[in-house]
Amino acid sequence: MTKLLVEYISSEGSKPIGELATSEVLIGREPESDTGITVPHNAVSRNHGVFIRASDAWFYKDLESTNGSWINGKPVVPGHWRLIRPGMVLQLADAVIRLNASSDLSAQVQKGPLKKFYVFLKGNFVRDFIVPDYGTVFRVGGAETEFPIEGDLYEAPALVVEHLGEHVTVRTVNTAISSFLNEEPIESKAVIRDLDTIKVADYSFVFSDLSGIHSTSLTSATTLNAWGDEHSRQQSHSSGKLPFGQVSTSQDDEEETLAIAPDEMEARMVRSDVHPSMRYQLDTTGAGDPFSSPEDRLILFIGLLLLIVLMVFVVLWVFF
Repeated sequence: MTKLLVEYISSEGSKPIGELATSEVLIGREPESDTGITVPHNAVSRNHGVFIRASDAWFYKDLESTNGSWINGKPVVPGHWRLIRPGMVLQLADAVIRLNASSDLSAQVQKGPLKKFYVFLKGNFVRDFIVPDYGTVFRVGGAETEFPIEGDLYEAPALVVEHLGEHVTVRTVNTAISSFLNEEPIESKAVIRDLDTIKVADYSFVFSDLSGIHSTSLTSATTLNAWGDEHSRQQSHSSGKLPFGQVSTSQDDEEETLAIAPDEMEARMVRSDVHPSMRYQLDTTGAGDPFSSPEDRLILFIGLLLLIVLMVFVVLWVFF
């Protein structure tokens, strides 16, 4: 399986900081492991996240970090495994990490199946499941199933995954057992796409579709989101967190920070010539008030006064 090289990107440029070579690798500001990868950034938690090797793929999980993680701009739910590949951008708080392949990925893609599921039970990887060319892929729960649910007494499965035509789909059968696709409830039937995750009971099924791997570009993968959705921003502000680069002085000595705006993060990826002292300055320029200066206000007053005098002369001339 391809090793992944980990590259740290900042306004000063990029530099390699480690590689994913063993079965489990911690990443953070001060990872508690000899094989861990150190990210030189104060906003990153000591043990921010962890990578694992599962069959022929790599996965990342956020370890309840203070400032969160994003993969290609999408927030990572803490404690949930996310499939990662070469070319992806991993954002740990304000630190930008790029994952690069140590060998030719296209050659590896041609060797194995293009579509498969990686199965996790109670957060632990158990197996991968190859998607057949057509028909039922697997069932979860019920009397006849590939993945039994503990304590399930129903005859019908909770859900069925099928490969019909060009798409892999999931449909619910027994609605008494809740099923989710990317954290959203599955109402009846839905199409499963690359990197999607199905959750039902204690199972998580991560879908990998490498049929379009050649069209994946690094440019599309570097769209970043500095702090998720607006609700996440409001929660972070209400919790009393500090801007990046400022360390909390509270008694518990936790380093809580806020992410900068997404456009500033994009600028950091492109404008590597920016001086470090200017890194966190946001653009506050705007159109402003056109009559904000005293000179402008004086000119406006004189103009209005002359207009009034002219109108008075016109009235006197017409009526008197």
